[in-house]
Amino acid sequence: MSELMVFTGFATDEAYTLSFRIVIDGLAAIGVILTPIYLLSMLREIFFGKENRELVSHSNLVDAEPREVYIIGCLLVPIIGIGLYPKLMTDSYSNTISALVRRDVDAMERVTRPTAPLIRSSSLVPALFSAPKLTPASQPVS
Repeated sequence: MSELMVFTGFATDEAYTLSFRIVIDGLAAIGVILTPIYLLSMLREIFFGKENRELVSHSNLVDAEPREVYIIGCLLVPIIGIGLYPKLMTDSYSNTISALVRRDVDAMERVTRPTAPLIRSSSLVPALFSAPKLTPASQPVS
């Protein structure tokens, strides 16, 4: 679903030329198709491929050392925690997002608000916009 949203957004954006958008969307679609093909063939080779006799013959081979288990645990705890309770992360940036949304809403209201006329009284208009009479430069001003 996310790939479809990215493709649609890029294809409908007018910032780039049509030919560039077609080429980039085509390459991205090819990548989306080739990635699972490669992943599935790699997993097939790992699980159902030839057994490595040289690797199996070593009797001192251990699955995971305590250091590796500790590193994996340090990575898995936040991943599972944020996956089960995403509010842990969203609370950290919700104030910033709220401020940005508030700023954008205020800007949109200012843009769409009708402007008030500068002069409301029609009796003031001639007095404000009347200019003094000009005399030719050859005649002295009295």
